[in-house]
Order: sequence, then structure tokens, then C-alpha cells
Amino acid sequence: MSRTASLELKPIGPCRWQIALALALLAPSALAENVYVGKVAGQDVVTDGLLRFAYLRIGHELSLKERGPNLYAECPSDNSRNWECEEPSGWWELRTRGERITGTWTKTRGGTGRPIALQATPHTYDDVLLGANRVAIGKTVRTGTVTWAMKKELRSGIAYPILLSGPDAAARSRINAALAKRFDDAVLDALTMEAYETDEKILYADEHVVALGGKSAEDGGGAHPTGGYSALTWNLHSGEVVDWETLMRAAPDGAVDLARDDLFLAAVLRELQRAADHDDGGCLSSAAAIMQCHDRTCADVPSLKGRTGWPMYPTGKGLAVAPDVYSETERGCRGETVVVPWREVRRGLKEPSDLLPK
Repeated sequence: MSRTASLELKPIGPCRWQIALALALLAPSALAENVYVGKVAGQDVVTDGLLRFAYLRIGHELSLKERGPNLYAECPSDNSRNWECEEPSGWWELRTRGERITGTWTKTRGGTGRPIALQATPHTYDDVLLGANRVAIGKTVRTGTVTWAMKKELRSGIAYPILLSGPDAAARSRINAALAKRFDDAVLDALTMEAYETDEKILYADEHVVALGGKSAEDGGGAHPTGGYSALTWNLHSGEVVDWETLMRAAPDGAVDLARDDLFLAAVLRELQRAADHDDGGCLSSAAAIMQCHDRTCADVPSLKGRTGWPMYPTGKGLAVAPDVYSETERGCRGETVVVPWREVRRGLKEPSDLLPK
């Protein structure tokens, strides 16, 4: 038997160049999975897989576009109007080693380089971005037993209330936690979208409840911006959100008889009809037309098991309701309200409630 034939066949292990090639192919996906923090040209930075990043002092998100081996253009994160990044604000030349990225930043190609040093972090991109919040507290406002102030994040311009006093400390803590979550979400939207605005503020407060509401508008880089309106009421003694519709007798789905004085929804639609009569061509008349409201009925009221889901909040005169039936092209109408007097609200209650003003 020949020497060649007597050799035992064994699997051939990868040589160094094969290992290097495999690592090179894996590198982009590994980078895409990591969040990095560190310094770029002396500025604190967070970057999400070399796709998006932010200078923490400024906060507003930018993007990185690969322009060659280990070369990235620093671009505004503007997906609809600057997709090609024709005028980069800087250039990143990078080297990766494990969980570290190093390199140089230059204002222009061939310019004077400044160091880049980034390290992978277990924290999320959003947490790092929020951890750099710059917050200022405004003047104190008092209504009865409730005091609050507006908390403003200076990079984004987002402002939200924080309760400073109320009739129940535990309830106030729960409400503040909910407000803080909304504040953080709004800050992230403002920092990471092309454009985001909100005017949510305290709409009403008494010894029983506090209400927050307002409009928001956002542009996430799609075909067109969008906008909406929200309103929330909290019970100051429990810290729970007040769902006004659950306190009311449910109306039948579909057509609503406006003569019913025991249905809250009928009272809302009566007020809408009155407002529409003085709002020819405006938002409220459009809402009445969409729901096919006439003298005695509204034939097409969008609801599920008697619930509309429309934003509601208390006022001194009654419960304000924003009929949310508008299309995206009429989004500017969202937030237009009618006010149902408290005497009408009481008629529609399933049972008496201490949350209503005396």
C-alpha cells in the first residue's frame, strides 16, 4: 500500500486568512448589535451600531452613512430631505477591536483629525440619550390643594408638568411616575424624529382630579407628518387614570337618538349639533357631517360597545369632549372640543360619582 493511500483523511481547519475574512464579514452585524458610548472630537457621544448617533450635549439624532472601508459620513438624520447626505458635517475613519472602536474625526476629508474612542455599553441607546437630559423647572402654579410646575428638557424643548403637592402623597407619586414616562417618551420623539412638537399641559385641577392634555405633531421621515390630540385625567386620591366613559351608561353602537336624556353620548352629540350650527364649514360642522348628524339622530357614530375612545377632560362648566372622527387630512381639527354641562353629565352616569364638581 502506498504512503499516500495510507494517510488518514482529517478535516482541514481554517487558515488565518479564512478566519480574518469570517471576522470581517461578521463585523458589520456585530457592530449593528452594539450600543457604544465615548468621545468623538472631544464630545460625549452615543451611537447605535454605527447607524445613528447623537452628541449628548446637543441630543438631536444624526446618522452615519458608509462611504468606503471603515469610512463614514456624518449626516443629519433626515430621511426624506437629505437621503444622499450631500454635505456631511464630518467624517469618521474607524478601527474596531473587540468592543472598542477607535479612529479619527475630521471636519472635511483630509482635514485635521481629532480622536474617536468608543466602548460598547450594556445600556440601551434611549437610556443613554435620556441620561444626558438637561432639565429646568419653571415657576410654581397653585390651584386649591394642588401645585405643579413645568419641567423642561433644554435640548429638545419638551416641557411637561410635575406635581409638587396634592391631597394624597402616594397618589401624587403614581401620577408623577406616569407624567415622567410621558415626558421621557416625548423627549425621545423630539430628539430622534425629524420634527416633533407637543403642547400638553395641565388643563384642569381641583381637590379630586387633575387633567393633562394637548396637541402633538410629528414628522418621522415618512410621506407626510401626522398629528393628534390626547387628554388624560387622574384621580388625585388614588393615582388612577379616570376613564370617563366607563362612568357613563353605554350607548348603542351606530345611530344615536339625540332625544335620549339618559345617555352621555347623546348629550355630547347634542352639544356638537349646537356648535356645528355656528361653525359652518369649520371643524365641528365637519365632525357632525361625518357622523351624519341631523335634527334627531346621528346615524353613523364610530363606537365599540358604546365607547368612542374620544379624549375627555373636566372643565369648570362641564366635561370637554374632542370628537375624534377626522381623517389624516383634517388632523388639524383634532382637539376641537364641545363641553357637556355637568348637569347633563350627571344624567348619563351609571351611578353618582365624587369626581364631579359639586
